[in-house]
Amino acid sequence: MKKYDRGWASLEIGAALLIVMIIVAWGAGIWQDYLKTKGWQAEARLVSNWASAARSYIGKNYTTLQASSTTTTPAVITTTMLKNTGFLSSGFTETNSEGQRLQAYVVRNTQNPELLQAMVVSSGGTPYPVKALIQMAKDITTGLGGYIQDGKTATGALRSWSVALSNYGAKSGNGHIAVLLSTDET
Repeated sequence: MKKYDRGWASLEIGAALLIVMIIVAWGAGIWQDYLKTKGWQAEARLVSNWASAARSYIGKNYTTLQASSTTTTPAVITTTMLKNTGFLSSGFTETNSEGQRLQAYVVRNTQNPELLQAMVVSSGGTPYPVKALIQMAKDITTGLGGYIQDGKTATGALRSWSVALSNYGAKSGNGHIAVLLSTDET
């Protein structure tokens, strides 16, 4: 008597293993996305700390910055300046994980030249992907977080604001971070 049912158990086990392998691959992709998002959140905290230090520096050196800036020519604040004056710790890195440097561009307000306004902009290094920029812009807690996608305009999180970099005398490229420090925050 011949048995035609032989081998079904092996086929079922093979199918189950295939399903498990697909689920593991899918889960690994989700885990990678989670790790990237956590890295971008850490970058946003770093930028927030930098912007907070720049805002404090502007507050303490308001009259000096007012004297050295115009509505079209900025006073530029660098990481080295913030470290040398104690607004950032000496161990604070000069560049972020993508090799971008942060600088604050401080200009006089065009409507009321007695007031200062500033924009923190990253430049150089490797551009971030658009997904990272959007996530980081939302996670920045000091000022109004944003990003530079076209190399000429800073755009706020959720497209809440848009400012030409030339208004601040700033230059950057695609895939960079921006933080708008409004007049009342400086």
